This record gives sequence, structure tokens and C-alpha cells, in this order.
Amino acid sequence: MASNVLGITILLCTFADVNDALLDICRELENRAAHDHVLMLASDMSAIQSQLPSVGRWIWRSGITIKSQSGAVPWNVQTLNNAPHCFLWEVDAPEIITTVSLQGKEEEGHLFPPL
Repeated sequence: MASNVLGITILLCTFADVNDALLDICRELENRAAHDHVLMLASDMSAIQSQLPSVGRWIWRSGITIKSQSGAVPWNVQTLNNAPHCFLWEVDAPEIITTVSLQGKEEEGHLFPPL
């Protein structure tokens, strides 16, 4: 009978530990943001970002020009591009292609046209 009491005591301790763990999980879930709130914040962020200017920065790090293109500068490193859908950059290309959608028509231009 002593072994049965010990087994029941261990079982009760296990249930108490599981109960405590579940209560901790419930408390943690209550502290999390609701899904609808997260979606609303994401929508707000998109609206804010759409009003920010598109910015990009590229660096000519190699110090070597492209002789076959009249000494054009190859842009080796991209350090900033908050609009990769607008600024199309390729490593070592002498130009960055820009795309802008105006009144439903897409326009293309060059930030650094070849010489």
C-alpha cells in the first residue's frame, strides 16, 4: 500500500507541474497581440512606407572602370535600397534601372546611364 501512496503522490505532483505549465502558457498567450491587431499594424506600416521617398545607395568600391563602356563606373555594392521593386541593381553594372508606375503605365529609366 505504501508504494501505491507514493505512486499517487508522484502522479499528483506531475499533474500540478503540468497545470502550472499550462497556466504559464495561458498567461503568455494573453500577453500576445491579437491577430487582427497585428494585421492592422501591418496595414498601417504599409501606408506609412508608401508615403516615404524611395531611396537607394550604391558604392563603387573596386576603383576600376569598365573600359569597354567608355570608362563607366561599375556599382559594386548596394548599401541601401528601400524599394527593390523600383531600383533594379546588378553587381558591377554601370547603371541602376528604375521602374515607376504612373497612371497604370510602367516607366523605365536609368539612374546612371552608360556614357
